[in-house]
Formats: sequence, structure tokens, C-alpha cells
Amino acid sequence: MLNFVLYGVSIIGILILLWAAIANNKSFFYVLLIVKPFIDLTVNQDLFGSFNGLEVSGLLIFLVVLIKYFKVKDSSYTFNHSLMLLFIGVQLLTHVLAIFSGTQSVLNASKFFLKFLNSYFIYFIAASELMSTFKSRLKFIKISWIICFLVGIVTIIVYATGLSNSDVTRGVTRYNGLYNDPGTPSYLSIIAIMFANLYRDYTKLKNFSLLGVLYYLTWLSTIYILYFTMTKSALLMFVVFMLMWYGWHKAKAYLVLPGMVVGIIVSFSLSASLNTRFETEINYFDSGGDSEAARSVGTGRVNRWENIFQYYDSFDFPTKLLGTSRTFNAHNQYIAYLMQCGIIGLTIFIIILGRFMARLTRIYLNTGSPVVFAGLTLLSMYAVYSFTGHPFNYTTLLWYLMLLLGTINVVTVQQKLSYNKEKRKLELRNQISTTSYA
Repeated sequence: MLNFVLYGVSIIGILILLWAAIANNKSFFYVLLIVKPFIDLTVNQDLFGSFNGLEVSGLLIFLVVLIKYFKVKDSSYTFNHSLMLLFIGVQLLTHVLAIFSGTQSVLNASKFFLKFLNSYFIYFIAASELMSTFKSRLKFIKISWIICFLVGIVTIIVYATGLSNSDVTRGVTRYNGLYNDPGTPSYLSIIAIMFANLYRDYTKLKNFSLLGVLYYLTWLSTIYILYFTMTKSALLMFVVFMLMWYGWHKAKAYLVLPGMVVGIIVSFSLSASLNTRFETEINYFDSGGDSEAARSVGTGRVNRWENIFQYYDSFDFPTKLLGTSRTFNAHNQYIAYLMQCGIIGLTIFIIILGRFMARLTRIYLNTGSPVVFAGLTLLSMYAVYSFTGHPFNYTTLLWYLMLLLGTINVVTVQQKLSYNKEKRKLELRNQISTTSYA
């Protein structure tokens, strides 16, 4: 029965996206934000052959995004445009070389590259499609908040009804849900409270209005999801969000820091399961940072990284430069890109992150814009999470970041237009002045 439901959701979702692409193209991205997270819920259900709904919809999205990209105006103002195209080119070259060497299949390379292109090309067109006006930005924020919240409610229902998958790690039964991984629903729940706070910043929600009540329900659902998924990376993202949003943006570090300390102490005191989940990290700190204890930090991730680095050392020089097109499931985005697209690709990626960080910070300090700070917050969350996972490989999660980063391009275009307007005024003033003297 569950497989039938998941199959039906996939088909209906793809048909809605197809309708939006053909008949309602101007609203395609709004429809995408509504439908795609629910299609993602069906990831473990094959739709056509070995392709699930996520992958089938990815091909459709790629075609729409590519067409929109070639139609976009002011593309010369897109920040990091050349660097991101270079990063895409390195990824493509790596996959092509791996296919010709027989170490990567055409099918697997195509699946990954289509998802990768979707995410990066969405950034290129976000400013013109979704972020160009305050009204469109607010609509995007509201839709993202409510849909992420609703996906969280589905996650809670699946957990409460016992329909979810689960596994046992160190004696702790963990929820895996429809994704077969507790990560995605917990990450989405944090994104939900970020967009909820962003929407509240702009609209000054009343506590007893419908959306005001929904704001507090979003917090409750997020905390509950984090409780039963017990995903370390999600908890790390939540800490970064609290420090960024309330510690910096709201200037309440004097409340946030003590509150988080108390919350952590109480959580570990009341939850034996949480203690078990963090047993390796606790042992590491108790040992005073012993190198042997460090190997088990993050359920053996440090040991995994050491093994991957040893394997990387065995590569010839060209492979070290361009990578293998495979991530080796490194549980670290930086190491994954080192293995996937080599020193060249990793260097470009880090430069892209650094330039985005610096630009967003500069714009926020000059404007105080909450949506710009939300982009900086989500980028910081992903940059930190990248040490333990692969946030830049998740398509839908990455789209929220790419769409928020599009505000950089809105500001850039506005500054350019303002500069040109002032320049024309100055030229006209000089022309009038010259004519008067003549």
C-alpha cells in the first residue's frame, strides 16, 4: 500500500511540474518549491526502471532551467558566474574522463551531473525569476517555510504510525523514514524555522493569527524531529543557526550562549540515547584529545578520512589534479570534492564559498537586509555541515541556498542601474553646463 502511495505521489508531482513547465511557465519555480519536496519523499520508490521520481523530475527541471538560463537578462552581473561555470566545467571534464577510463558509468555520471547542473543554474536565474521584487521574495519565503513545515508534519506522521524505516546504531533505534535516511527531514525542519523567522522579520506576525500560530508549531515540529532523528549534522546546523540568527542578527548572544549551554546539559542529562549517539565524541573529549580516540569521532569518520587520504596519495599527478568523479562517501564535502574533482575543483569550490561569504557579509553590514542574512546563515550552516556530510550534493536542500544567494545578484543589478542613472544625470548636467557657457 505504501509503495502504491509513493508511486502515485511521484506521478502526480511530475505531472504538475510538467503542467507548470508547459502551461504556467512564469510560476514554474513556485510550483517547483511546492511539489518537489514531496516528490523527494518517494526517493526509495523506483518509477521507471532504476529511475525514481527525484531523478525523473530532475531531467524535466534541467530542461526548463537551461531554457530559462539562456533567456535571462543581466547575466553579466551574476556574482561568481565565471567561477561557477568553471567549477561546472571541471566537474564535466572529470566525469567524461572517468567514463572513458571505464571507472564511471554513463548512467551514474549523468544522474549526478544533471542534479548538479540544476542546482547551480537555478542560482544563475534566481534573481530574475524569484528574487527581483520584495513581493516575489516574500512569496518565495512563505512558500518555502510552509512546505518545509508540511514535509516535517508528514515525517512526524510516518514516525508516529510506525511506517518508517529504522536502524539500530550502538543500541539506539533511529528513525529513517521514507528517505531511508534521517538526515533530509531533519535538515528541512531547520530550514523551515529559518524561513519562518525570516518571514516573521518582514511581516511582524501577530501571535494569534493563523501564521503566528504556525510559526510556533514550526518550532515545535522542528524540535520534535531533531529529537527522534538524532542526526548529529542536523544538530550542528541547528547550533550554527541559533548562533547566527539570534546571536548575530538579533544581537542576543548574551541569551543564546547561556541558553544553549543549559539546553545541552539538560538534553544529555535526560536522554540516554543522546549520550549513546555522542559516545565517541564524549570519549574523545574525556581522553583530552587522544589521537586514537579521535579515530572514532563521528562514528568513525576521522578514520574514514585518514583512509581516503591514504588512497588519494596513491593517485598519479593528473588524477590528484582532476579527481576521479567519485565522492567515496567521504562524509565530508571538502574531502569528497578533493576525490571527485581534484585539487583544482576543491580550490575553485573553496574560493566560491569564500567570495560568497565576504559579499553577503558586506551587503548585510551595509543594508541590514534579513533575506541577505538568511543567505549568509544558510551558507554558514552548509559550510560547517560540510565537515561531516555532503550538503552540496543534495539537490532540493541546495536549491534553498542557491535561491537565497540570488539576492546578491538583485543587489548587484540595482547598484548597476543606480550607478548608470547617476552617471546619466551627471552627463546631462555637464552637457547643460557646457551649453550654458557656450
